[in-house]
Amino acid sequence: MTRSDIAALLAIGAAMCNALTSVLQRVAASTAPEDSTFSRRLILYLIRQPIWWLGVVAILGAFGFQGLALYFGQISTVQPILASELVFIMLILVLWFRNPLGLREWGGAVAISAGLGVFLYVANPTASKSSPTSAAWIEAAAATLVAVALAIALAHRGSDSRKAAFYGSAAAIIWAFTAAVTKAMTGVIRVGWSQLFLHWPVYAVIIFGACGLIVAQSAFQAGPLAASQPAFMIVDPMVSVLIGLILFGDRVDAGPVNVMIESLAFLVMAIGAFVLSRSPMVSGSKSETLVRPGHERSSYSTMAAN
Repeated sequence: MTRSDIAALLAIGAAMCNALTSVLQRVAASTAPEDSTFSRRLILYLIRQPIWWLGVVAILGAFGFQGLALYFGQISTVQPILASELVFIMLILVLWFRNPLGLREWGGAVAISAGLGVFLYVANPTASKSSPTSAAWIEAAAATLVAVALAIALAHRGSDSRKAAFYGSAAAIIWAFTAAVTKAMTGVIRVGWSQLFLHWPVYAVIIFGACGLIVAQSAFQAGPLAASQPAFMIVDPMVSVLIGLILFGDRVDAGPVNVMIESLAFLVMAIGAFVLSRSPMVSGSKSETLVRPGHERSSYSTMAAN
């Protein structure tokens, strides 16, 4: 088994943990006060919810799998695989609620899986042996902060769906940069674990990871999953591929035909994410209900109360 194969398997494990995180933290955020979006009140509310802490445990597992995947592979391969998260969300909810899959669920899952597979096959990302300079890191961090600030500013007006989409985009940009810093941290680990806390990447991972978590909670609380989840799934891999190409010097097959196919693959993934996110089984919005076997009709908010 090659390093790329190991990285792909670990990335799938990270996607599964991310899916569990999304379900658990959506449960916790769905019962938060309406006026607490992107505020200290939201965080104070969430830390009192046991189910939110289960989500934190799951996200730590996701971080571990992702870190190992980035140790063995490059960011332009690992991050797109994480887009399979929504498929795993569907599977978790199927196992939890025992609801049958309809055409919408099957179609969305197939579109995401097919788009992801075609992109990775056609792009064929390969790593570069070059390392980013300090100046390159500063420029990347500045660009990330500007993009996140713009997305959050746009999230302060408009419909609930618009707010959730822009908060989701901001969180996805943060996660993409956090993945890049995590990749840098794995380089420090290769030198020796004793060196880990003597270098900046570990502290940057903690700071950006916490910020991403807070912004993601605001996306969950601001509006439906159908608006935030496609932003998570598409913006994160797109930004990650750009970071891999520009910052790390990763290479992809970029001929005119290949670029067209890769773009279409991303479009198919986006359509699949949109379709699957609008499924009542996956969206779990406050107005939608799901049936658990042997129980009365229950929703995300009911799960949180339990």
